[in-house]
Amino acid sequence: MAIFTVTAFEENKLLEERIAFEFPGDSYEIMPGSSWLVSAAGTSIDLSERLGLPKGDVGSAIVTRVEGYHGRAPTPVWEWIKAKWEGSSHGV
Repeated sequence: MAIFTVTAFEENKLLEERIAFEFPGDSYEIMPGSSWLVSAAGTSIDLSERLGLPKGDVGSAIVTRVEGYHGRAPTPVWEWIKAKWEGSSHGV
């Protein structure tokens, strides 16, 4: 499993619903309706296809694989990342 960011260009309820459906427990909404962390197997292309982005089924967004992390965020964000990161092949 890897961690990805999914970033829409504006609030996107269709994408929000698809992420919640496809990744219950494996997604974390960062910016309401427009930015998420997602823990999933595969590549950014695989995740994009699973969400329906290439065909425009859920609008437009960018999917990026997270290779490292650092910054300032609320504690629940760090806890989610740490749990998913340690559960992946990345380690800390």
